[in-house]
Amino acid sequence: KMFYLAFWARFQLYKYISCWLITEGALIVFGLSHNGKDENNVTQWNGCENVKLMLFETTTEFNHYIQSFNINTNHWVAQYIYKRLKFLGNRYLSQLAALVFLAVWHGFHSGYYVCFAMEFLVMYFEKELRSVLEREPRVFETLRKPGIKQAVHVLLRLYTFLFMGWCLAPFVLLKFSKYWHVFRSVHYVGFAFFLPWPILYKPLVKSV
Repeated sequence: KMFYLAFWARFQLYKYISCWLITEGALIVFGLSHNGKDENNVTQWNGCENVKLMLFETTTEFNHYIQSFNINTNHWVAQYIYKRLKFLGNRYLSQLAALVFLAVWHGFHSGYYVCFAMEFLVMYFEKELRSVLEREPRVFETLRKPGIKQAVHVLLRLYTFLFMGWCLAPFVLLKFSKYWHVFRSVHYVGFAFFLPWPILYKPLVKSV
C-alpha cells in the first residue's frame, strides 16, 4: 500500500512538473529565461526554472524536494518569511511560522495544514538525526564504506519515495475523512516513524 501511495503521489506531482517544464520551455524559446553565464562562460537559460528534475528524481532526503520542487515559491518564502523571523531566536519556530504561512496561502482545508505539519516533522527529524550522526565520526566512516554506502543510498531513496506519498496525501485529498482513511489504511506509519523521534528514537540513536 505504501508503494501504491508513493506512485500515486508521484503522478500528482508530475502534473505540476509537466506544466512548469512546458512553460519554462516556452519562456526559453522567447528568451525570457536568459540568466547570464556561469563560471565556465556557458549561457544559462534557467531564469524561470521552477523544478530541478534531476535532483527531484534522485532525492535522498526531504530537503532535496524543497530544493528541487516549486523552487521560486520556496525561495520567496525563505527570503521574505523565514529569514525575517530571525528575531524569534529559534530556527524551528521560524520554519514552523513559514509553513503556517504557506498553509494559509493555499487555503483553509485541513489537508494543507496537516501536509505542512508533516513537512515540519520530517525536516525536524532529518536535521536532528544528521546532527546526532555528525557527532559520531566513526558512524559516518562506517556509512561511507564500499557496499554500505550503496545500501544506505538505496534505503534513503526508498525512504524519500515512500514517505512523500504519506506527506502529500492530505495536500491532494484535502478533506479529513479522505486523507485519514488513507492514513488508517497504511496503519499510520508516518506518525509512528516521525512523531516518536524526540522521546524514543533520538535517545536510542545516541546510545548506539
